[in-house]
Amino acid sequence: MRRLVAILLAVAIALLVQSPASARDSDKDGIPNRWEKGKTPQGLNLKRLKADPKHKDVFVELAFSTRSGPEKISCAALDALYDAFRKSPLTNPDGKTGVNLHIDAGKTCPSRRYDLGGVSRFKVQSSCASFLDTANVLAEKRLRVFHIGAVVADSELCGPEGQAGSTDFLVKDQAGSSFFAYVALHELGHIFGIDHGPFNGFSVMSGGSYKFGSGGSEVNIDFLRYPVNALNETALDENVGYRSTSAAGNTWLGQWYGPQYCSGSLRLIGPAAGPIDWNCSGADFWVPPYSQYIDAGTVSYDVNGDGTVGTVPAVPAEWPRVNLRNGRLGG
Repeated sequence: MRRLVAILLAVAIALLVQSPASARDSDKDGIPNRWEKGKTPQGLNLKRLKADPKHKDVFVELAFSTRSGPEKISCAALDALYDAFRKSPLTNPDGKTGVNLHIDAGKTCPSRRYDLGGVSRFKVQSSCASFLDTANVLAEKRLRVFHIGAVVADSELCGPEGQAGSTDFLVKDQAGSSFFAYVALHELGHIFGIDHGPFNGFSVMSGGSYKFGSGGSEVNIDFLRYPVNALNETALDENVGYRSTSAAGNTWLGQWYGPQYCSGSLRLIGPAAGPIDWNCSGADFWVPPYSQYIDAGTVSYDVNGDGTVGTVPAVPAEWPRVNLRNGRLGG
Protein backbone atom coordinates (compact mmCIF):
# COMPACT_ATOMS: atom_id res chain seq x y z
CA MET A 1 0.00 0.00 0.00
CA ARG A 2 2.80 2.41 0.90
CA ARG A 3 4.46 1.71 -2.43
CA LEU A 4 1.21 2.49 -4.28
CA VAL A 5 0.78 5.76 -2.36
CA ALA A 6 4.37 6.72 -3.16
CA ILE A 7 3.80 6.07 -6.87
CA LEU A 8 0.58 8.08 -6.94
CA LEU A 9 2.28 10.94 -5.09
CA ALA A 10 5.16 10.95 -7.55
CA VAL A 11 2.72 11.09 -10.49
CA ALA A 12 0.84 13.97 -8.86
CA ILE A 13 4.03 15.93 -8.30
CA ALA A 14 5.11 15.31 -11.90
CA LEU A 15 1.82 16.69 -13.16
CA LEU A 16 2.13 19.77 -10.99
CA VAL A 17 5.64 20.58 -12.14
CA GLN A 18 5.19 19.55 -15.76
CA SER A 19 7.78 20.84 -18.19
CA PRO A 20 7.01 23.98 -20.23
CA ALA A 21 6.93 21.90 -23.41
CA SER A 22 4.01 19.84 -22.07
CA ALA A 23 2.22 22.75 -20.35
CA ARG A 24 -1.23 23.72 -21.51
CA ASP A 25 -1.12 25.80 -24.69
CA SER A 26 -4.71 26.47 -25.71
CA ASP A 27 -3.95 28.43 -28.88
CA LYS A 28 -1.08 26.16 -29.98
CA ASP A 29 1.41 28.95 -30.55
CA GLY A 30 4.18 27.24 -28.56
CA ILE A 31 3.88 29.54 -25.55
CA PRO A 32 2.25 28.02 -22.42
CA ASN A 33 -0.96 29.64 -21.20
CA ARG A 34 0.45 30.49 -17.79
CA TRP A 35 3.30 32.40 -19.40
CA GLU A 36 0.95 34.42 -21.58
CA LYS A 37 -1.18 35.27 -18.56
CA GLY A 38 1.79 36.71 -16.68
CA LYS A 39 5.54 36.10 -16.70
CA THR A 40 7.83 33.39 -18.01
CA PRO A 41 10.04 31.49 -15.53
CA GLN A 42 12.87 33.78 -16.67
CA GLY A 43 10.87 36.90 -15.73
CA LEU A 44 9.68 38.11 -19.16
CA ASN A 45 6.30 39.80 -18.66
CA LEU A 46 4.24 38.55 -21.58
CA LYS A 47 1.01 39.98 -20.23
CA ARG A 48 2.60 43.44 -20.47
CA LEU A 49 3.63 42.61 -24.04
CA LYS A 50 -0.05 41.86 -24.77
CA ALA A 51 0.25 38.11 -25.24
CA ASP A 52 -3.09 36.29 -25.26
CA PRO A 53 -3.51 32.62 -24.27
CA LYS A 54 -6.64 32.46 -26.46
CA HIS A 55 -5.10 34.00 -29.59
CA LYS A 56 -1.90 32.93 -31.36
CA ASP A 57 1.14 35.11 -30.73
CA VAL A 58 4.49 35.26 -32.51
CA PHE A 59 7.36 37.34 -31.11
CA VAL A 60 10.22 38.53 -33.33
CA GLU A 61 13.17 40.69 -32.26
CA LEU A 62 15.10 42.35 -35.04
CA ALA A 63 18.79 42.45 -34.21
CA PHE A 64 20.75 44.91 -36.38
CA SER A 65 24.33 44.75 -37.56
CA THR A 66 26.48 47.82 -36.94
CA ARG A 67 26.08 48.75 -40.62
CA SER A 68 22.32 48.51 -40.53
CA GLY A 69 19.68 49.77 -38.10
CA PRO A 70 15.98 50.48 -37.53
CA GLU A 71 16.16 53.40 -39.94
CA LYS A 72 16.88 50.91 -42.75
CA ILE A 73 13.54 49.13 -42.25
CA SER A 74 10.52 50.95 -43.64
CA CYS A 75 7.23 51.22 -41.79
CA ALA A 76 5.54 49.90 -44.95
CA ALA A 77 7.59 46.69 -44.72
CA LEU A 78 6.82 46.22 -41.02
CA ASP A 79 3.12 46.88 -41.64
CA ALA A 80 3.03 44.34 -44.49
CA LEU A 81 4.67 41.68 -42.32
CA TYR A 82 2.33 42.44 -39.42
CA ASP A 83 -0.75 42.31 -41.68
CA ALA A 84 0.26 38.98 -43.23
CA PHE A 85 -0.11 37.35 -39.82
CA ARG A 86 -3.08 39.44 -38.67
CA LYS A 87 -5.08 38.46 -41.76
CA SER A 88 -4.10 34.79 -41.72
CA PRO A 89 -6.90 32.19 -41.75
CA LEU A 90 -5.56 30.38 -38.68
CA THR A 91 -8.26 29.90 -36.03
CA ASN A 92 -8.05 30.66 -32.31
CA PRO A 93 -9.90 29.71 -29.09
CA ASP A 94 -11.31 33.26 -28.92
CA GLY A 95 -13.26 32.58 -32.13
CA LYS A 96 -11.21 35.02 -34.21
CA THR A 97 -8.77 34.26 -37.01
CA GLY A 98 -5.25 35.57 -37.39
CA VAL A 99 -1.98 35.73 -35.48
CA ASN A 100 -0.71 38.60 -33.35
CA LEU A 101 2.80 39.35 -34.57
CA HIS A 102 4.83 41.25 -31.96
CA ILE A 103 7.78 42.87 -33.74
CA ASP A 104 10.55 44.56 -31.78
CA ALA A 105 12.21 46.74 -34.42
CA GLY A 106 13.14 49.68 -32.22
CA LYS A 107 10.88 52.16 -34.01
CA THR A 108 7.42 53.67 -33.94
CA CYS A 109 5.39 53.97 -37.14
CA PRO A 110 2.21 55.92 -37.93
CA SER A 111 0.25 52.64 -37.86
CA ARG A 112 1.57 51.21 -34.58
CA ARG A 113 4.55 50.93 -32.27
CA TYR A 114 7.18 48.35 -33.23
CA ASP A 115 9.31 48.90 -30.15
CA LEU A 116 9.29 46.41 -27.27
CA GLY A 117 12.41 47.82 -25.65
CA GLY A 118 14.92 45.12 -26.50
CA VAL A 119 16.47 45.57 -29.95
CA SER A 120 20.03 44.20 -30.12
CA ARG A 121 23.10 45.19 -32.13
CA PHE A 122 25.90 42.97 -33.39
CA LYS A 123 28.99 43.10 -35.58
CA VAL A 124 29.49 40.94 -38.66
CA GLN A 125 32.81 39.22 -38.01
CA SER A 126 33.80 38.29 -41.58
CA SER A 127 33.00 39.27 -45.15
CA CYS A 128 29.75 37.26 -45.08
CA ALA A 129 27.25 37.43 -42.23
CA SER A 130 26.31 34.18 -40.49
CA PHE A 131 24.23 32.98 -37.57
CA LEU A 132 27.43 32.85 -35.48
CA ASP A 133 27.42 36.66 -35.47
CA THR A 134 24.18 36.71 -33.47
CA ALA A 135 24.80 33.69 -31.25
CA ASN A 136 24.53 35.65 -28.01
CA VAL A 137 22.55 38.78 -28.88
CA LEU A 138 19.15 37.71 -27.53
CA ALA A 139 18.56 38.44 -23.85
CA GLU A 140 18.27 35.23 -21.81
CA LYS A 141 14.75 36.02 -20.62
CA ARG A 142 13.59 36.31 -24.25
CA LEU A 143 15.26 33.11 -25.42
CA ARG A 144 12.22 30.82 -25.07
CA VAL A 145 9.72 33.24 -26.60
CA PHE A 146 11.35 35.41 -29.30
CA HIS A 147 12.67 34.53 -32.73
CA ILE A 148 15.70 36.55 -33.82
CA GLY A 149 15.52 38.33 -37.16
CA ALA A 150 19.14 39.30 -37.75
CA VAL A 151 19.22 42.28 -40.12
CA VAL A 152 22.36 43.20 -42.03
CA ALA A 153 23.32 45.68 -44.72
CA ASP A 154 22.76 44.30 -48.21
CA SER A 155 26.51 44.01 -48.83
CA GLU A 156 27.05 41.95 -45.67
CA LEU A 157 25.01 38.88 -46.67
CA CYS A 158 26.53 36.77 -49.43
CA GLY A 159 24.26 34.96 -51.88
CA PRO A 160 20.55 34.81 -50.99
CA GLU A 161 18.38 37.65 -49.72
CA GLY A 162 17.82 35.74 -46.48
CA GLN A 163 18.59 32.54 -44.60
CA ALA A 164 16.60 30.56 -42.05
CA GLY A 165 17.72 28.38 -39.18
CA SER A 166 15.60 26.19 -36.94
CA THR A 167 14.15 29.12 -35.01
CA ASP A 168 15.84 32.36 -36.23
CA PHE A 169 16.53 34.04 -39.56
CA LEU A 170 19.07 36.29 -41.24
CA VAL A 171 17.99 38.89 -43.80
CA LYS A 172 19.21 41.91 -45.75
CA ASP A 173 17.64 45.22 -44.81
CA GLN A 174 16.77 45.85 -48.49
CA ALA A 175 17.85 49.49 -48.06
CA GLY A 176 14.38 50.45 -46.84
CA SER A 177 12.39 48.63 -49.53
CA SER A 178 9.09 46.90 -48.68
CA PHE A 179 10.66 43.77 -50.17
CA PHE A 180 12.08 43.23 -46.68
CA ALA A 181 8.64 41.95 -45.59
CA TYR A 182 8.58 39.46 -48.47
CA VAL A 183 11.95 37.96 -47.55
CA ALA A 184 11.30 37.99 -43.79
CA LEU A 185 7.98 36.16 -44.23
CA HIS A 186 9.69 33.65 -46.53
CA GLU A 187 12.31 32.86 -43.88
CA LEU A 188 9.68 32.65 -41.12
CA GLY A 189 7.84 30.21 -43.38
CA HIS A 190 10.87 27.92 -43.29
CA ILE A 191 11.07 28.19 -39.50
CA PHE A 192 7.38 27.25 -39.25
CA GLY A 193 7.83 24.16 -41.43
CA ILE A 194 7.05 25.24 -45.01
CA ASP A 195 9.44 24.34 -47.81
CA HIS A 196 9.89 26.05 -51.17
CA GLY A 197 6.81 25.70 -53.32
CA PRO A 198 6.29 25.18 -57.07
CA PHE A 199 6.01 27.95 -59.66
CA ASN A 200 2.20 27.97 -59.28
CA GLY A 201 2.21 28.28 -55.49
CA PHE A 202 1.09 31.94 -55.37
CA SER A 203 3.12 32.52 -52.22
CA VAL A 204 6.30 34.03 -50.82
CA MET A 205 7.53 30.43 -50.67
CA SER A 206 7.15 29.99 -54.43
CA GLY A 207 8.87 33.06 -55.77
CA GLY A 208 5.75 35.05 -55.09
CA SER A 209 2.75 36.10 -57.12
CA TYR A 210 2.20 39.49 -58.62
CA LYS A 211 -0.91 41.65 -58.43
CA PHE A 212 -2.76 41.49 -61.75
CA GLY A 213 -2.74 44.84 -63.45
CA SER A 214 0.10 46.23 -61.34
CA GLY A 215 2.70 45.66 -64.02
CA GLY A 216 4.42 43.09 -61.83
CA SER A 217 5.36 45.67 -59.21
CA GLU A 218 3.14 44.51 -56.32
CA VAL A 219 3.98 41.13 -54.79
CA ASN A 220 1.77 38.95 -52.63
CA ILE A 221 3.26 38.99 -49.12
CA ASP A 222 1.40 35.95 -47.86
CA PHE A 223 1.48 32.17 -47.67
CA LEU A 224 -0.78 30.21 -50.02
CA ARG A 225 -4.32 30.62 -48.67
CA TYR A 226 -6.22 28.18 -50.87
CA PRO A 227 -5.34 24.91 -52.65
CA VAL A 228 -4.54 25.14 -56.36
CA ASN A 229 -5.97 22.38 -58.55
CA ALA A 230 -3.84 20.25 -60.87
CA LEU A 231 -3.62 21.13 -64.57
CA ASN A 232 -3.97 18.59 -67.38
CA GLU A 233 -1.47 19.93 -69.91
CA THR A 234 -2.92 17.75 -72.69
CA ALA A 235 -6.32 19.48 -72.52
CA LEU A 236 -6.01 23.06 -71.31
CA ASP A 237 -9.06 25.31 -71.58
CA GLU A 238 -7.77 28.79 -72.38
CA ASN A 239 -11.00 30.35 -71.14
CA VAL A 240 -10.33 28.85 -67.70
CA GLY A 241 -7.15 29.60 -65.80
CA TYR A 242 -5.95 28.25 -62.49
CA ARG A 243 -8.66 26.88 -60.23
CA SER A 244 -8.98 26.24 -56.50
CA THR A 245 -11.40 23.99 -54.62
CA SER A 246 -13.87 26.75 -53.76
CA ALA A 247 -15.44 29.91 -55.14
CA ALA A 248 -13.55 31.91 -52.52
CA GLY A 249 -10.30 30.34 -53.67
CA ASN A 250 -11.04 31.17 -57.31
CA THR A 251 -11.81 34.78 -56.40
CA TRP A 252 -8.53 34.96 -54.47
CA LEU A 253 -6.59 33.56 -57.44
CA GLY A 254 -8.18 36.17 -59.70
CA GLN A 255 -6.08 38.87 -57.99
CA TRP A 256 -2.81 37.55 -59.38
CA TYR A 257 -1.05 37.03 -62.67
CA GLY A 258 -1.08 33.43 -63.90
CA PRO A 259 2.49 32.12 -64.24
CA GLN A 260 3.32 29.98 -67.27
CA TYR A 261 6.46 28.91 -69.09
CA CYS A 262 6.65 29.87 -72.76
CA SER A 263 9.59 28.30 -74.63
CA GLY A 264 11.41 27.85 -71.33
CA SER A 265 10.87 31.38 -70.00
CA LEU A 266 8.47 32.34 -67.22
CA ARG A 267 5.74 34.68 -68.45
CA LEU A 268 3.16 36.74 -66.55
CA ILE A 269 0.46 38.18 -68.82
CA GLY A 270 -3.03 36.91 -68.04
CA PRO A 271 -4.98 36.80 -64.76
CA ALA A 272 -4.53 33.55 -62.82
CA ALA A 273 -8.28 32.83 -62.83
CA GLY A 274 -8.32 33.12 -66.63
CA PRO A 275 -8.54 33.47 -69.47
CA ILE A 276 -4.93 32.43 -70.07
CA ASP A 277 -3.10 31.97 -73.36
CA TRP A 278 -1.88 28.54 -72.26
CA ASN A 279 -0.20 27.64 -75.57
CA CYS A 280 1.70 30.95 -75.72
CA SER A 281 0.32 31.85 -79.14
CA GLY A 282 0.64 35.56 -78.37
CA ALA A 283 3.87 37.50 -78.25
CA ASP A 284 5.62 37.97 -74.91
CA PHE A 285 4.53 41.59 -75.01
CA TRP A 286 1.12 41.08 -76.56
CA VAL A 287 -0.89 43.81 -78.21
CA PRO A 288 -4.42 44.12 -76.75
CA PRO A 289 -6.99 42.79 -76.93
CA TYR A 290 -5.70 39.72 -75.12
CA SER A 291 -8.82 37.85 -76.21
CA GLN A 292 -7.41 37.45 -79.73
CA TYR A 293 -4.97 34.84 -78.39
CA ILE A 294 -7.56 32.78 -76.49
CA ASP A 295 -8.61 29.61 -78.37
CA ALA A 296 -12.18 28.34 -78.24
CA GLY A 297 -11.25 24.68 -77.71
CA THR A 298 -8.59 22.97 -75.60
CA VAL A 299 -4.87 23.21 -76.28
CA SER A 300 -1.80 21.21 -75.31
CA TYR A 301 1.34 22.79 -73.90
CA ASP A 302 4.18 22.29 -71.39
CA VAL A 303 2.96 24.95 -68.93
CA ASN A 304 5.46 24.29 -66.13
CA GLY A 305 8.45 23.93 -68.44
CA ASP A 306 9.49 20.49 -67.21
CA GLY A 307 10.03 19.14 -70.72
CA THR A 308 6.90 16.99 -70.88
CA VAL A 309 3.21 17.56 -71.57
CA GLY A 310 1.53 15.83 -68.65
CA THR A 311 0.14 17.07 -65.35
CA VAL A 312 1.02 20.11 -63.30
CA PRO A 313 0.47 18.77 -59.74
CA ALA A 314 -2.05 20.28 -57.35
CA VAL A 315 -0.67 22.53 -54.61
CA PRO A 316 -2.05 22.33 -51.04
CA ALA A 317 -2.72 25.49 -49.03
CA GLU A 318 0.23 26.52 -46.86
CA TRP A 319 -1.39 28.29 -43.91
CA PRO A 320 -2.88 25.05 -42.50
CA ARG A 321 0.67 23.61 -42.44
CA VAL A 322 2.18 26.49 -40.46
CA ASN A 323 3.48 25.21 -37.12
CA LEU A 324 4.13 28.16 -34.81
CA ARG A 325 5.50 25.82 -32.13
CA ASN A 326 8.67 25.05 -34.08
CA GLY A 327 11.97 26.08 -32.54
CA ARG A 328 12.99 26.54 -28.93
CA LEU A 329 9.66 28.09 -27.85
CA GLY A 330 8.44 27.13 -24.40
CA GLY A 331 11.18 24.55 -24.04
